[in-house]
Amino acid sequence: MQLPLLLASFCALSEMRAQRVYERGPELMFEDAQGRPSSLGPGFNAVPISDHKFLLIRGARMGYGEESSCERPAAKNRVVVYDTQTNKEFLIFDKPLSDRMMGHDAACVYEHADLAPTGATLYIVSPSYATAGCLAIIDLASRAVRYVPGVMDVFVVRGGSKAGDLIYSRRLERTKTRAGPSYPYIHARPDGSQIAIISNEDLVLGVGNAPAPGSLGRSEARRRQEWRRGTHECVRHDICQNVEVYAAKFRIGLVQMACSVDPNENLAKAEWRIREAAARGAQIVCLQELFRSQYFCREENAGLFDLAESIPGPSTEALGRLAGELGVVVVGSVFERRAAGVYHNTAVIIDADGALAGIYRKMHIPDDPLYFEKYYFTPGDLGFRSFDTRFGRVAALVCWDQWYPEAARLAALSGAQVLFYPTAIGWHPAEKEALGAAQHDAWRTIQRGHAIANGIYVAAVNRVGFEGPPENGLDFWGGSFVADPFGQLVAEAPHDREEILIAECDPRRIEEVRRNWPFLRDRRIDAYGGITQRVLD
Repeated sequence: MQLPLLLASFCALSEMRAQRVYERGPELMFEDAQGRPSSLGPGFNAVPISDHKFLLIRGARMGYGEESSCERPAAKNRVVVYDTQTNKEFLIFDKPLSDRMMGHDAACVYEHADLAPTGATLYIVSPSYATAGCLAIIDLASRAVRYVPGVMDVFVVRGGSKAGDLIYSRRLERTKTRAGPSYPYIHARPDGSQIAIISNEDLVLGVGNAPAPGSLGRSEARRRQEWRRGTHECVRHDICQNVEVYAAKFRIGLVQMACSVDPNENLAKAEWRIREAAARGAQIVCLQELFRSQYFCREENAGLFDLAESIPGPSTEALGRLAGELGVVVVGSVFERRAAGVYHNTAVIIDADGALAGIYRKMHIPDDPLYFEKYYFTPGDLGFRSFDTRFGRVAALVCWDQWYPEAARLAALSGAQVLFYPTAIGWHPAEKEALGAAQHDAWRTIQRGHAIANGIYVAAVNRVGFEGPPENGLDFWGGSFVADPFGQLVAEAPHDREEILIAECDPRRIEEVRRNWPFLRDRRIDAYGGITQRVLD
């Protein structure tokens, strides 16, 4: 079978179905759809690359630090693809790996191997004395090889796309303990949705949510958890172009709740709801606008400035502790006291280690009946920004911002994968019967338009319940929702009760939509100078 045809057959990736390949001692075993096992002979490192094809290493497994010279025939390995439908295998690579990084002239021992989703690039880890592990990155068309020293394992984060999935490799760390050197290792779900890197001191997450303590069956998972950039290497096929790109799916949670007049009660409720969202699998949790109080902008009252707080302050400290405890990202909303007489309506992004990743100060400030925000808030001065978090790159705009396509565009251009809108919007009781449905539809429609125009996820989280006196209050309409990059509603909350929405975001969906509807590509940025003018007279 010619190499181009063989490589083309690898491109259709899907999750492994009923059959599987696993190790039993020095042999590989194949289990068919009926659960009947059969031996595939000596081998190891079986990796599913389609529903019936497996990449595997033929030969005997050796270990790090052992002799890997090609002079020993027993040490020679080869990488093959085994087709369980035809019971045939195809040789992919069996050449010596030779580079001065390897610490010797050549190596024929392969410890781990995986294949890029396109089938064009092979990744092999080989042990050596000098580096205790070296990653060889092989272009199968040209057979060109480059090396990365100090790597002991490698695997592809697989998904539905044919290109662009990340390759994660674990650099070796020797950690001195009483028992001597200890080597970390990797655990990953088969679909690549979770990667946990374990050493004898730390559980370090690459992609996905933290496993529960002990879920990997190792005492290390009960130790402290932290994110260390630099302890892993990401490779986008052959070239690591952007280490901040995330290819794995992540789950977001929106907390829609009613607020009481007691800020401490509201904070306690929000913390409890964040715990509920995390327990249901949310990795990034967003609260509604000004969640610590009722919506005080219904009136102009100088005494209500006492609700403001600094950043860092009580709310960010409480949310930071909770985020670090649960290992989730939290998007909160704070009435910020920046200085005497200078206050902002501010979104805070707290990363999963509890650290403040960034803030956004509301740029568009309304002044309408029962929405007297200009009395309280200074317009923001930080621009429209997005922030890297453990699970994805996010942007947060606030309420009135959601009516401005320019704001959504700039947030998307900064690389956001999901755009959060903490919100407080509701009906005037006198208008609800005649205009309520149209107002809500306009609110939802324009935000779905932002998702479509920018090819990103949009998540709006609103409060719910009636606040204020019966004759002059606001009936907050809830209706929190998540729209995908083509504006389709992924999840939506009701109008009349509290709710926690959970939705999955897939960066590959962003890629798919933007390739087929390339609005960003076709923008005429040379012709938009007039957009910076109030009007064109």
